[in-house]
Amino acid sequence: MKNSVYFFVFGCALASVGCGQSGSDAPGAAGSSASIPVLPNNSAQGTNSAPIAPANPAQTAPSAGSVPNQAPPALGAAGGASTPQGTVRATGAAGAQGSSVAAPGQSAAGSPAVSAPDAMGAAGAAASADPPGTVTLTTDTFLLKADQEIYKCQNFDNPFKGKDTAVQRVATDMSPGSHHLHVYHLTTSATRTLEDCNISDFHPLLFAAAKPHSEQQYPAGMAAQLLGKNGIRIQLHYINTSGRDLMVNATLKLTPVDYASVTKWVSELYFNQLAVQVPPGPGHSITTTCAIPQKYGPIGLVSGGTHMHKRGVHFVASTSTGKQLADVTSWDDPPPIVYDPPIMLNPGDKITWTCTYDNETSGTITFGESAETNEMCIYLARFFSAPDGAQLECLASGPMGMTSTRTY
Repeated sequence: MKNSVYFFVFGCALASVGCGQSGSDAPGAAGSSASIPVLPNNSAQGTNSAPIAPANPAQTAPSAGSVPNQAPPALGAAGGASTPQGTVRATGAAGAQGSSVAAPGQSAAGSPAVSAPDAMGAAGAAASADPPGTVTLTTDTFLLKADQEIYKCQNFDNPFKGKDTAVQRVATDMSPGSHHLHVYHLTTSATRTLEDCNISDFHPLLFAAAKPHSEQQYPAGMAAQLLGKNGIRIQLHYINTSGRDLMVNATLKLTPVDYASVTKWVSELYFNQLAVQVPPGPGHSITTTCAIPQKYGPIGLVSGGTHMHKRGVHFVASTSTGKQLADVTSWDDPPPIVYDPPIMLNPGDKITWTCTYDNETSGTITFGESAETNEMCIYLARFFSAPDGAQLECLASGPMGMTSTRTY
């Protein structure tokens, strides 16, 4: 049951790092929206149809008890040649590419009207040099037809030769038409070629992105953990509103640091209200509260994000200790948020978030995957330190939600 409600997207940067995102938005537990969750409706090839607008974050200075920093403009990359399909590549020295190892790949048949993939993301932006040790994974290229919405997934073996790895930097680039990208921790014997998948395909997250280019780098002593027993599954959600067929793919870059240097392991906090009911009329609000469980305290929130669909007009979130976490009025362009310094929470502290909607239709709108016909209300964040790297989740069907964990 959980798998059907967990989708969200959110690529941002921490304290001193850029959160480079430009272009489309992200997915949530079944629905579409800008920087966070986005889900599709079924049509041909498991597609759907509600595109979402891109986010364009700007940075502001933090102040105690005020709205946290919005992530700074990102390092973009575009106009560069796309990487070979289904490949794994290592970078030996900054900016220098190592040998390539081709993984089994597939590409969709092209047509004269098809545009070649631009996996580098936002056009015109210069790519940042990759630090030493960076590993690059590139998905197979596939055909995205005009007006098509589709989910694709591809598995990769552990790119660090099966060793437990501390990942301090993650960067992703998606071709135009991208809606979101999820990077999952996953042990699987499934195919390593690109395959159709759907919104119920959800696993503990290593990273999520909603823009053509996203980049996140943790401060010294902080990293996400990739266990040697786990490979990686990349999920792609594309919505083509360009009016022409496109050839698309995506690239993921992971940069490791000394495992022994990490004192704070970062994981995902995902708080979702499942019982969304929005009656006709303006100004209907839904408020939800979830508490930090005993096994998780104290924790530090380092970044956050919000997710609603097209009737959402205002999202606010705060802690029971009086810290404001979010104050966002855009459903299709919610800015990634950086908490600098981190917002600390102890066991028993609560997070409360409220979504306000204007429903111009004559019927009640319920929770669901379509940004056009359904709604969502999700708060998410990256936090340290997670026991065993576990993802912290709260699924609510009323004013109070119950927390649980998901390990990888």
